[in-house]
Amino acid sequence: MISFLRLLSLSLVTFFVLVSPACGENLLDQVPDESALFADESSLVTSANPGEIAVFGDQHSVAFSGRLDSFSTYGVNRQWLAGTGSFASNVLLTYTQADLFLDVRLPKGVKAFADVSLTNLPAAVSTASASTVAFDIKEMFIDFNLDRSIYVRTGKQFIQWGRAYFWNPVDFINREQRNFFNLNAVRSGVYGVRVHAPFGQDHNAYLFIDMTNANNLDDFAFLARADWLMGATEIGSSVWGANQKTFSYGLDFSSPLWGFDGSGELVLSYGSNQNKIVESGSSLVLASTQGQWIPVAVLGLSRQLHWERPNRINLRAELFYNGDGYGDNILLRADKKALLIASGLYRANYLSKLYGAAFVSVSEFPGRSSSLSFNLIQNAIDGSGIAVLGLNQSITDGFQMSPSLALYYGDASSEYLLSGYSLAFIVQALLTF
Repeated sequence: MISFLRLLSLSLVTFFVLVSPACGENLLDQVPDESALFADESSLVTSANPGEIAVFGDQHSVAFSGRLDSFSTYGVNRQWLAGTGSFASNVLLTYTQADLFLDVRLPKGVKAFADVSLTNLPAAVSTASASTVAFDIKEMFIDFNLDRSIYVRTGKQFIQWGRAYFWNPVDFINREQRNFFNLNAVRSGVYGVRVHAPFGQDHNAYLFIDMTNANNLDDFAFLARADWLMGATEIGSSVWGANQKTFSYGLDFSSPLWGFDGSGELVLSYGSNQNKIVESGSSLVLASTQGQWIPVAVLGLSRQLHWERPNRINLRAELFYNGDGYGDNILLRADKKALLIASGLYRANYLSKLYGAAFVSVSEFPGRSSSLSFNLIQNAIDGSGIAVLGLNQSITDGFQMSPSLALYYGDASSEYLLSGYSLAFIVQALLTF
């Protein structure tokens, strides 16, 4: 346990220690490329008109863009498919979501951005007598800088931390993880203040103050991070802490590896901040692991292959080790399964200690305006998994249709069979403007 003042002091000290690899640089002598610094820092990169949202110019501009996403899933129950269940056990889920982006630019690098999200749920899904609309502000922040040396972002924001693709253990900030069925979905951010100190093009230091669940100053969480370039390898280090919480330490990298583009992340904490189901005599209790180092790591490899045209085939694979996960299949016991669900402790793709995933896409196949994808995720402890075959068809500029078929496999009492599905038919329509 650590007091708020000690936590704040330690975070500030860590912030300046992390920048030490760049301390030999003269900050004022190296003006960074702001387009490169912020190219992947917000949901703006998902806009259909990135050219309208030029980064940090000296002119006053207002840009409006957005996306409309219609998503429908029909889940086929495993028992019905085997002839032992009812047709009513199949489930149709459909919704429409709009993300409206507002981008305001002022001179001297001042920017404001908002992502207002509206989700329309039909009556059958919302359990209401009529369709309902869920409202969310995924991002709303202001950017400004101090003499173009220190950059500050304050407000609700989504920041891409880490270098892996699907699992990001060093992402201590964001609550919403990547959706396996909708990998490019716009995710909601967290409320806080980020301070960014770039040292030329090769070094960056960050301090993030997380205010999401804060009712007072001692409720803040802090993240200090630095990244730098060593030859062809990019390295990042970070430390996260909060009052009455166990500190977490992260290391990540991206580098050429065995002929592939490699990426990896490692997090260590002496104890856990998450409860688990533990047997105490003849009873089940919820308790966190303490008194030992807990590693969480991911290793990813990716490669682009030539087929008639350069980089037409994209291959990506990740192996994820979750040291705080379960080493056996706790879903085999009905009492553990019921407690896991009732306590809200289940997180998809984080239940067990070991997972694997693969992502394959072929562009301009089978036609010039379409692409084929195959994605696979598997729980290596209980053997269950999901395989998704998808087709993305571009109808016109700014509109695409993406039908896909998902196959769920494994034992009935396993993670990816929790839904009871054996098959799922998915259709996504995406309009961007």
